[in-house]
Amino acid sequence: MQFKDKLASLLQSLVDSGLDCHYADSRPPGQRSALKDYYYAPESHSAHVEMIFLCSGALYLHVNGVVFPLDRGKAQVFFMNTVHGEHYLRPEQDYELLWLSLTPYSINLHTTGY
Repeated sequence: MQFKDKLASLLQSLVDSGLDCHYADSRPPGQRSALKDYYYAPESHSAHVEMIFLCSGALYLHVNGVVFPLDRGKAQVFFMNTVHGEHYLRPEQDYELLWLSLTPYSINLHTTGY
């Protein structure tokens, strides 16, 4: 899928499904994290906001100590100081995320995947 198609999918998803917002003190539905190893370790940012969109596949999303499967393309927003990370559901299943990072000085778009 070309990058412009990923952006178009994100925009259509925002129209169709909205987004889920996560804050530093929020606890999404899910289980306390029992994962000992992450593909991308949990982190937080004090100076910028991030939004992800699942382009393909499925994964476990870690938000503030809670882990839940993300298997549909609904955008997730991580406000400042929200701890977030990712891990594959199964080693044989690929996934790809589109990231939008907003800082006081820039907007960054990139993809990550497994």
